[in-house]
Amino acid sequence: MPDSNAPIHQAPPPINKPAADTARYVAWMAKRGTPVKDTPREDTNLRIADWGFFDHGSAPGEFADRAGLDRADHAIVPSERGDWFAFFATKGVDAATALSRVAWLWKASGLAPSPRMPKVTAPTLTISKDGSTVTFQGWVVFPPTVGNPIRMTITATATASGAKLVQESAKQL
Repeated sequence: MPDSNAPIHQAPPPINKPAADTARYVAWMAKRGTPVKDTPREDTNLRIADWGFFDHGSAPGEFADRAGLDRADHAIVPSERGDWFAFFATKGVDAATALSRVAWLWKASGLAPSPRMPKVTAPTLTISKDGSTVTFQGWVVFPPTVGNPIRMTITATATASGAKLVQESAKQL
């Protein structure tokens, strides 16, 4: 008869993490004239809808050419270039989701409001009443200067590619 006080050993539940889909990133980079000659990666934890978030590198800690790509050939990169409206208007993208992806693209960390940093506010993602303009605003820190929060504002319209990007230090506000 088994001992009723013996620990029960069960295998942990399987993690339903999607497989990385780096082929579209490699193709996109080649189309831009920058072939990936080392290891392409997708951070599948950041995947949302048809958007995947990619980079590449030859060593641990090397993260080159970060980009977000969807399956309709829209792309966002850490600059004003890109299809920011398409990303921000994607079903399921809210302010917190946007902050984590924007911070990742810029190799930064997103910030939540904190009594220690009273100027830092919760991220916002607003769409104009006519649906033609979207504005994201959130706070990030860039290592190693984590004591200097930066407020990022990205405004994009449905009729133009690219966006207007404003970065303001908490010290400036």
